[in-house]
Amino acid sequence: VVALNANIDKTKAVPDQSQLRSTLKKIQIITTALSAQLGMRLDPGGEKIIFIDDRGNILNGITATALITEMVLRDAPGSSIAISMNLPNIFEKIAERHNGRIIRTEMASDALIRATYDNNVIMGSNGKGNFIFPDFQCAFDGMMALGKLLEFLATQNVSMSDIVLNLPPYYVAERRVSCLWEVKPKVMR
Repeated sequence: VVALNANIDKTKAVPDQSQLRSTLKKIQIITTALSAQLGMRLDPGGEKIIFIDDRGNILNGITATALITEMVLRDAPGSSIAISMNLPNIFEKIAERHNGRIIRTEMASDALIRATYDNNVIMGSNGKGNFIFPDFQCAFDGMMALGKLLEFLATQNVSMSDIVLNLPPYYVAERRVSCLWEVKPKVMR
């Protein structure tokens, strides 16, 4: 374990986008230079985590969620995973491989958290680096996500990059548009 910037500067607890990009670039360089299995950045609040694989690739939130979904369902085939409804159908494809079940929730955090209380759900995620493992606690927990990832990497004897290479393809198109407040419901539909 190589700890970088392990002490939080309270005046910079929430980095701006350029600081975050710079930090992730440094983690990429260090991860590959040390031939590490992974790199990661945990938000100061401990709820959100960003992963860098063994090849130095930053995993976006959807890919990280797909990676952990694949590993969770390998470990516990036939289980249920709760995810936000705005995520692509890659999760149903992964669940199908392992006789698992995907439960789609509203996009609000509380809806995802509620879904992990019921339905025999073993993991929940919003696809943005927030993970819930309800056997531990029904709340976002980046450290638990890291712990589970390390457990799966050890017990499944596989690399993150190998799992990512074998994930089903997915496609997402996003665009920001300016919009008057009054017409937002129409635009969102």
